[in-house]
Amino acid sequence: MIPQADTASLRLYELKNNPHLSEKEKIEELGKQFEALLLRQVLRETYKPVIPTMFNQDSTSNSIYRDLMIKRMADEITRSGSLQISESIQSQLLHQAQEARSDEPLAEAETESKQHNP
Repeated sequence: MIPQADTASLRLYELKNNPHLSEKEKIEELGKQFEALLLRQVLRETYKPVIPTMFNQDSTSNSIYRDLMIKRMADEITRSGSLQISESIQSQLLHQAQEARSDEPLAEAETESKQHNP
C-alpha cells in the first residue's frame, strides 16, 4: 500500500518530485494551491483600506495579522470547494496530461524512424 502524503503542506517542487503521489493527485493539489493563491491575491486587494483612519494604520502587527487572516480565509474557501476554480484547473490539466501521454508514442516512433532512416 502506498503511504498517503499530506499534500496541503507540500511545496510545488516537493509535490512534483513526490514518488508516493499519482499524477492525478499532483494535479489535484496543484489546482487547490493555485486557487488558494488566487484567492489570497483577491482578498488582499479587498482588505486594503479605502479611507485611511487611525483604526486601519498599516503597522507591522496589523499587516502580519491581516496576512495570516487572508491566508486562512483563502485556504478555507478553497477547502470548501464552493468556487470550484481548482476543479476547472484540474480538469484542464488532466486533459492536457492525457493528450501529452497519447502523443508520446508518436514522438518516440518518429525519433526511432529518423534514427533508422537518415
